[in-house]
Parts: sequence; structure tokens; C-alpha cells
Amino acid sequence: MANCEGRIKKFVDAEGTVFYEKLSCEGNCDDGSKCDWQKSTDHHGSTREWCGCATTEPRGCHIVLYTPGVGVPGGKQEVVCAGFCEKKGECKLVENIEAKGPEGVGSVLTCSCR
Repeated sequence: MANCEGRIKKFVDAEGTVFYEKLSCEGNCDDGSKCDWQKSTDHHGSTREWCGCATTEPRGCHIVLYTPGVGVPGGKQEVVCAGFCEKKGECKLVENIEAKGPEGVGSVLTCSCR
């Protein structure tokens, strides 16, 4: 089974606006290749970005950066957890305050089975 994990850095500025840095991928695929950034776009122009070993989203628990397309209600980027936990637990967002960036101290977001 692939050891592929995504992380997203989240920052909030003084006005309360949330910024996300590009998804970073860690780990390797079963064939030894590097776990890498993937992206899909729907007919509205909305995008889903994740780390994976193929151009289709993995079935297992993983983090997704969702950006709505033009005309899609909501209009803001969001980070969600998708997929299933192989054993038991629920795929949940984990936030660790540790990231530093131009907007100040932020957090690193990941998903794991809990």
C-alpha cells in the first residue's frame, strides 16, 4: 500500500482572511515513484487537489483542497478530508499550529483516521 500523505499550510491574516499554501506531498507510491500533487476539474471549473499516485483520487483517507468554480455558491477555498479508513475510525482533519509564513504563524492541516 502506498505511503502518500498531503499537507496544507493555513494562515489567517489580521483581518481574518484565510490563506492556503499549495498542497505539499510526502511519501512514495507502491512502484517506488514519488507521491505527487494531482488535480481534477469539473464542468463548473471547480478543482480538487490531492496527493496521490494516480490521476484519480485515492479511496483511502486523504486531504483535499477544494476551489469552487465561477458561479458555484460559497466561492471560497476549503480543505476537506475524503475517503475511507481501512480499519476503523473516521477520516478527520487534524490541525497542528506550527507553520510560519509571510502572514505569521499558521497551522499545518492533514487528515487521518481517528
